[in-house]
Parts: sequence; C-alpha cells; structure tokens
Amino acid sequence: MSNPWVARHGMTSAAYQAEFNKWTQQGYRLREVSGYGVGNQDFYAAIWEKSSGPAWEAHHGMTSSQYQTKFNDLVGKGYRLLQVSGYGVGNQDFYAAIWEKSSGPAWEAHHGMTSAQYQTKFNDLVGKGFRLRQVSGYGVGGHDYYAAIWEKSSGPVWEAHHGMTSAQYQTTFNNLVQKGYRLTCVSGYGVGTTDYYAAIWEKTGGPGWEAHHRMSSDQYQGQFDQLVDQGYRLLWVSGYGVGSNALYAAIWQREGMSDADLNLIDSKLNAYISQQSVPGLSIAVSKGERLVFAKGYGYADTSTKEPVTPDSVFRIASISKPVTAVALMELVEAGKVHLDDKVFGAGAILGTTYGTKPYANNVKQITVRQLASHTSGWSDDGGDPMFMNYNLNQAQLIGWVLDNRPLKNPPGTAYEYLNFGFCVLGRVIEKVSGQGYEAYVKQAVLSRCGITLMQIGADTQAGKAKHEVTYYGSAPYTLLLHRMDAHGGWIATPIDLLRMMARVDGFTNKVDILSPTDETSMDTGSTANAGYGLGWIIESTDRAHNGAMDGCMGFLVRRNDGISYAVLVNTRAAVDNFAWGLKGVIDGFVASVNWPGYDLF
Repeated sequence: MSNPWVARHGMTSAAYQAEFNKWTQQGYRLREVSGYGVGNQDFYAAIWEKSSGPAWEAHHGMTSSQYQTKFNDLVGKGYRLLQVSGYGVGNQDFYAAIWEKSSGPAWEAHHGMTSAQYQTKFNDLVGKGFRLRQVSGYGVGGHDYYAAIWEKSSGPVWEAHHGMTSAQYQTTFNNLVQKGYRLTCVSGYGVGTTDYYAAIWEKTGGPGWEAHHRMSSDQYQGQFDQLVDQGYRLLWVSGYGVGSNALYAAIWQREGMSDADLNLIDSKLNAYISQQSVPGLSIAVSKGERLVFAKGYGYADTSTKEPVTPDSVFRIASISKPVTAVALMELVEAGKVHLDDKVFGAGAILGTTYGTKPYANNVKQITVRQLASHTSGWSDDGGDPMFMNYNLNQAQLIGWVLDNRPLKNPPGTAYEYLNFGFCVLGRVIEKVSGQGYEAYVKQAVLSRCGITLMQIGADTQAGKAKHEVTYYGSAPYTLLLHRMDAHGGWIATPIDLLRMMARVDGFTNKVDILSPTDETSMDTGSTANAGYGLGWIIESTDRAHNGAMDGCMGFLVRRNDGISYAVLVNTRAAVDNFAWGLKGVIDGFVASVNWPGYDLF
C-alpha cells in the first residue's frame, strides 16, 4: 500500500489547525482540504499523507482579497496552486488552498466566478488546450460560485459538469461510469436548501474505486470505515452545508487488496448469506495480529435499509465465554483465585450465599476450573436454567438451581456444555474482584486491549446501543441479556473481538495480557473433554468459540497459521444454527487470500 495517511472531518477552524500542526510535525503533507459552512460556522475536512516532496504551504479561512494576495505572493515565488476550496459562511466567501513549489505545464486558476462566468472561462481555456484539474462549487447568499484550476496538458478523454442537482449528478455519474470513466473530483455545495454538484471524470483504467455523495456525518464515517477496512484509500472528500446540515461527497480507491481476493471473499460470504437468509453479517480478519480486513454485508435493520458496517455492534452470545475466561485468568494471574478453589459451601468462594437448602456434598466439590470447562456435574437435562424462570433475577436463579437441580455427574468426570456454569463464574469474578462483573471485565481485560465500546447488551430493542443491529428471529427481545452477562450477554463488533484475541492468542507480535503459563491453562482441555479448555473450543488447527441464540450467531477463531477472524450475524440460521457451516466457509478461503501487510488496528 502507498504511504500512511489520515483523514479528518467536521473540524472547526481551531480543531483543523491543531490537526494540521500535529500531522505536519510528524512529516505528513496536506493532500486535500475542503472548507464548508454550516449556518454561520466554518468547518473543515482534510486528508494528510506521510511523504516527502517539494516545499508547500496551505492556508484557510481567507477572504477573497486575502486569498488573492496570498495567491499572488506564492505564485511570484514559484509555487503552483494544487487545490482550492471555496466555501460560504453566512454571506461571505472564504477560501482554503494548498500550494507547492514545483514546475510543470502552464496553468490558470480563477475564483469567485458565477456559473456563467465559470462556463465562459471553461470554454475559453478548454479551447486553448487546457484541462480542468479541480473545481470547487460554493453557495454564498443564495447564489452559486466557482473556483477552479486548469492545466495545459494532455491526457485521457474527460468531462466536467456543474450545477447538477443530486438526481442529475447521479444520472450523469451512472452514464459516464458505464462508459468507462472514473470520477476524479467532486464538489458538493448548498445553495439555499438545495444541494448541487460539480465534478470531473476521466476515461481511464485503474484499481477498483467507489464514490458516494449526500452522506450525513454518520453515514460518511460508516462508509469510510467500511471501505478503509477493505483496503481502500480516501482520495477526495468534499464537505458542504445544506441548510443546517453537513453533508459529504467522497471518492475512495482500492489499494490494499486485489480485486480477485475481494471478489473471492464477497462471493463466498454472499453465497452463504443467500443460502441461509441472513439479513446482515460483519467479519474482521487479522494476520500476524494485524487487522487486515473488515466488512459488513447486508442490513443492520431491514426496515430502514441501514447497512451493516465494521462499526455495527452485535450480540455475541456464547463468544462471551472466552471473554469471561480471560477475565478469570487475570484474577488467577493476580493470585486472587486459583483454578482448583472450591466455589460453594463454608469457606469456599461463594460460601452459602445462594439458595435455601443445605448443599449436597458433591456440590461443595465443584471448582472454578470445572465451571470454566463445563465439567461441574450439572446438566441441561430438564432445560437450560438460563432460558427458564424469567421471573427470577440472577441471584434467585442460582439459588433455584442449587435447591432444585442436583448434579447429574460427579464434578470433573463428565463434560456437558452449560451456560449456567459461566453465570456462576461471573459471580465468582465479582466476589473475588470486589467489582461488578461488567465493570471488572472492562477494566481488567477490555481497556488493556484498546476496546472501549463493548458492553452487556440491552434486553429490549428500544434499549439497544449506538450502532447496534436489529435482531431477527422468533423472539430475540425476550432474552434477558443482563442475567446472561458472563455466558452470553456481551455486544461487540468483530474488530473488538480481534482486539482482544490479539492480546491473548499466544503469538508474539503484540504483547499479551496473560502469561504464557496462564494462556496454556486456558487452552488445555479437561480429562473429560480434551476439545474444550477454559472457555475455548480446542481443535488441532485452531482455538475458537461460537455463539448462537435467537436472533444472532457468530464465531471467534484463532488459527494456528497466524490468521484470526471474527464473524457476527443478526439472525440464527435455521440450518446452520450453531454457525459451524459459516466457520467452514471462512476457513475455506481465509488462508488463500493474499492479505496486506498493514495494520488497521
């Protein structure tokens, strides 16, 4: 991939200046800037790239006369205008621009032109062999104006249009793209309450690209994340105010991955989505503990057609178990608990806090390790306790099980997957840490992995988190996520899950938060089931955990070849209802992709 780059938008003048100073001090050059007015406030969007090159200068917030003075001064010193952005704030026009001290073909730049003046200048210069290199439209006092740069040079066939409504722009865009043109510059601008567009296309080949316009700040950020996480680079962004709203138009170009690899991923996942009638899916992939790819497919909400993006948050169901296991091992590392400590009875971790009847002797033999490895002796025979007795809170449910569900097997002798065991582990963590389960996990695990937005999910659709998807199933909003916290209550993005995985995977590119000894304990199966460790499914090729419940399913996988991935879905597939088929689809292509060398974390 080309040089490192950063992009920011929605910046006030002061915030933009602070970002400008920060990045230029680190060796970045300003590649593009867009000024725009929303109400009576100026804002800025910009792209910086870390690269060397000739001397350059950039200035913003200039009135027309200040801009002309600066232009004359710099051109007199041998600078060329690379880019200009005109923008209206109130009834005043302002300018932001970038100059570079370099030679090149003859060029001209003009600003403050009405539509008629711009068209006249356009016709005159094109007739003299000039090409339009950049155009900026802007509204001031209910009228549209233009600033533009022309260069006398040869090149591919090109077209430019201005004064287009959103619909006209989309029609022109579609027509030209079908003819093999690429969008090279777009300027959105508001005149009154209507958005208009000026744009340049060139008939040329190149890497895959995408362009979107009329995006709100949130939509732009979502599209940005979606494309950058697929290896696209932002080439151009235009911010513009329409009424009291900030909108964005932008162009991205594929740089990180080949068309063939991306088409392979899309074809495999889209086939699965179609076969399993999945509304939405999100995947993230890391290699060598570097995030190399993330993409959303389908809809976060089918009624609003909100797309899934890498920022979309999902219930992760039983992928919560590895999260709890890592939190438990942090306490083991701190010496606050031992895996073979007893859990119930006088002198044990939880004592006799729960239930009303004396504990059976075998119950008093249950250890922390056995709860984490599903070998406690309890069974789901008669129904999973976590999906019963919804009138009972967490403490009452634990008491009910202790009073009414005797052990099926002696502790440690048989494996039986049990959500309830991890519910009890959550209470062990609370008792030993002196904190609430969620608070402790956030402090001891998530914050150390750079994860800030994971949380226990809401029970109701009305209470869902920002960017959380809608779940589709028979009754996904009857589940009590807060009661299910330690075994199935977390919500996350696939990228969140890979942030954690990179810190507990035993690989060495990034420092793990657990010692190798404790990771080995977590990754070692029991005598009853060598294929399940402490909160992890252990296979010969990977360590993983799936999650599946009404309305959601997914997988978190750490492969032995250094590739990890997380995939989350907002329904539970009727056929592939534990997501093993989905894992098989991803394992089928993930090693054959030529993953890029950068780190999107």
